[in-house]
Amino acid sequence: MSERESAVRMEPLAMRHAPEVQRYVSDPAIPAMMDNIPQPYPPDGAADYIRSNMRRQTEGKVWTYAAMVGSDLVGVCSIRLEDEDVPVLGYWIGKPFWGRGYGSAAAKLGLKRFFSETDFRLVWSASHARNPASIRILEKCGFQRIEAEKSAFRSGQEPSVYFKLERDWFAAA
Repeated sequence: MSERESAVRMEPLAMRHAPEVQRYVSDPAIPAMMDNIPQPYPPDGAADYIRSNMRRQTEGKVWTYAAMVGSDLVGVCSIRLEDEDVPVLGYWIGKPFWGRGYGSAAAKLGLKRFFSETDFRLVWSASHARNPASIRILEKCGFQRIEAEKSAFRSGQEPSVYFKLERDWFAAA
């Protein structure tokens, strides 16, 4: 792990992170790459998102971490249980921090905590084909590409790439 990556630490996402989440996710560049963030981002979006995640976390349905460098939030990593309790990794890094290795570090640290806190053996993820940085993050974590297909997205059909990660692959990555 690079020096920049080792600067990242994870902590549970909390209401005190709301102003930074609001600021970064209000930048259209973040929701443009994710289909689960509304665009434009509502004025109370961060507070609602954090409250929802805190509630779902107590139910054992989501593990959401703030990626921190020093006292600054640089992004969020989340693993949420979707249909039939399938864990799915998602993450974003604030635009001012792109290209510094923080996304890879956040995903790796989030997965490490998830696997240490649960018995799940498999995690899924996806990326838009037009987001090579996200694809590279998943590959660095040990995810294996399983398929590419067009899927519904904001403006219609866009190519998406789907990945899976087995616990053993992550340990070896």
